[in-house]
Amino acid sequence: MSNLFNTVIGADFSRNAEGRVRDYLLSRVNYSPRDRPVLDSRDSIHISVVLRPYSMLDLNERDELITTSSWLTMGWRDESLTWDPKDFNNTDLVVMYTDEIWIPSVVLTNSLDRDGSAIASSLRGIVLVTSDGDALLGETLVQSTHCPISVRYFPLDSQVCPFHFVPGNQLDEHLIITTDVASDLQHLRTSEWDLVGVSYHNGYGETPNYVTNRPWSNFTFSTTCLHLQRHPMYYISTLIVPSTLLCILSMVTFLAPPDCGERISLSVSMVLGLTVFQLLVADTLPTASKEGSLLSSYLNANFILTCLVVPLSVTNINIANGDTTIVKKLMNNIFLQNLFLEYFPRILKVPSLRERIKSEREDDKAGNEPCGNNDVGKSKSVTDERGDVPFDNSALRETLTTSEKRRLQTRTFSVVVDRLVLIVFLAVFVVIAVVTVYRYSMNPGMNLNSCKEFIEG
Repeated sequence: MSNLFNTVIGADFSRNAEGRVRDYLLSRVNYSPRDRPVLDSRDSIHISVVLRPYSMLDLNERDELITTSSWLTMGWRDESLTWDPKDFNNTDLVVMYTDEIWIPSVVLTNSLDRDGSAIASSLRGIVLVTSDGDALLGETLVQSTHCPISVRYFPLDSQVCPFHFVPGNQLDEHLIITTDVASDLQHLRTSEWDLVGVSYHNGYGETPNYVTNRPWSNFTFSTTCLHLQRHPMYYISTLIVPSTLLCILSMVTFLAPPDCGERISLSVSMVLGLTVFQLLVADTLPTASKEGSLLSSYLNANFILTCLVVPLSVTNINIANGDTTIVKKLMNNIFLQNLFLEYFPRILKVPSLRERIKSEREDDKAGNEPCGNNDVGKSKSVTDERGDVPFDNSALRETLTTSEKRRLQTRTFSVVVDRLVLIVFLAVFVVIAVVTVYRYSMNPGMNLNSCKEFIEG
């Protein structure tokens, strides 16, 4: 071995042992970085890929793009790079450069960088080689890759971002790629996401018409998946809570007097506010998502309820201000008349028609006592004692004019309708909220085996 060493590189002992090993390996006869480093061409080279993410620079949900910084290592055995450490001062490890030896061609298929699909090149990374031929390539990998986003449970969602490693134009009989688990994986955290796990899966693929006379060819590939969990508090405090309060506030307008025109402007303001929240969600979520977001459905339901407040308020204000078409039809039905003007007001704790008439009489009496109208006073006393005078009683006709009586009827009817609509809207809103919470409870959460779906797909 010593004679061979002197023949190949001469007796130049000015270089250190590592340099002499490198010269010895690169000067060996028939070694070429273009040839697969196997002694038997029928053997396959096994490539082990380990991805250790240490920083997530950005996750663009709208474009479904994730940018990460990772430490990538690839290991394989080069049967041509072997030596006896005893001949080189027990040097068992040397550093080789990627442009000097054979490097496996591994492609990151879902990379979106212009020149980033080939993760190993002669311009980056160094290789550690041991005396038995084991080679280890380590390099920093900053890549922007496609990450399919599932928005159904946004903002209480978790995402799986895959990294697909495929040998570049190599069949499985030449190169087999597998992924190993990084034992020293550190917890990655950003302002919006937590890296809660990393899973690795390997598989085989088939491609038709790979080369002539080979209709089907097999190749290996491996997938590394990052499992991310979102911090939901920002979206809960800026989207869910304000939109819920705006929807409830729009319903509170039914508690305002039916002849108050400010109800319309308040309802329209609520509609505009919910529109802003819809735009915020639309700017966040991807446009090509296969499934809708539960949050979008919840906001749409609130938006519809808030929009319905406007036409109902307009209709009721018209009734309260003299549109008596509906009230006239109501007065032709004794059952509906008693229901809307007497029973519903008692249930809803609002003044009934009888109470409004009584209050109107007392106001008239207080203002007309100097006139000394004994007949009217007697009629009032008799009516007050009976307490259940029908609406067509002669005492009422003598006390109130037809227009005054109609005004009290329309106001009673409009107030009752306001309360009924408020109750219906609140009930619908509660149902929507409960259904939304239930659908969110169906969230399966983090599944570390979900990376298999990318391989099976």
